[in-house]
Amino acid sequence: TTLQGSDSEPEPSPKLETAYYHWWFSKSKDVWVPFARVDSEKIESCYLQGIEEVDLRDGLYRIFLRERVQKRTGGSTRVVLRGLWYFEKSNHIFSPYSEEISNALESHFMYSDIPLDIEPVRSVRIAGDGSFEQFRSDTQKCRRVFRGLQAVLSSVNFSENRLELTIPPSQAQELALLGVHRRENLASTVVELAEGYTEAYGQGREAAAQLSNWLDLAAAGATAAADS
Repeated sequence: TTLQGSDSEPEPSPKLETAYYHWWFSKSKDVWVPFARVDSEKIESCYLQGIEEVDLRDGLYRIFLRERVQKRTGGSTRVVLRGLWYFEKSNHIFSPYSEEISNALESHFMYSDIPLDIEPVRSVRIAGDGSFEQFRSDTQKCRRVFRGLQAVLSSVNFSENRLELTIPPSQAQELALLGVHRRENLASTVVELAEGYTEAYGQGREAAAQLSNWLDLAAAGATAAADS
């Protein structure tokens, strides 16, 4: 008696462990800022449920998931992105790949170890130590690549206060002086400094929100590193 399907090849085992998506918004061209963890988790939950519109901050912001945009009530519109794969830019700041490239990387490396071309002169490959790197064939240069925001945070040397993700060195130094333990008061501190300057006030609030987001994520990364 011949068993049906006995000659079929077994399904390959996934090569990648579970990693979690994080949502980002575009501050300007090629500059991406992470949503606060609680906001990102809310967006991701709605995305997985097929909900197309998500309100944040008591309706101050609305995310339109199909269009991938965030609209502020009576204000600006920004592009949003669902991030999973990240690369190190020339200024040592980490940035998310586009969703198209990220999806291609995820599908490819889930079952393969060979390099994947993502652009005419750029490919992503597995380095000798098992990490990922982006290789540019015309310059022979490599850049670090990470899968999952937790992997990015784990690469940051918190003992040196090197929050290099999308925070310029000047802001990182100011952040180090404030101290991670003061993250709860950071937003109000920045806003207070901006009071009296009409034009700078809105910028100060935005900067405070961005830094608070990073501190929240950094604190989670530090805790995870301490527990590992």
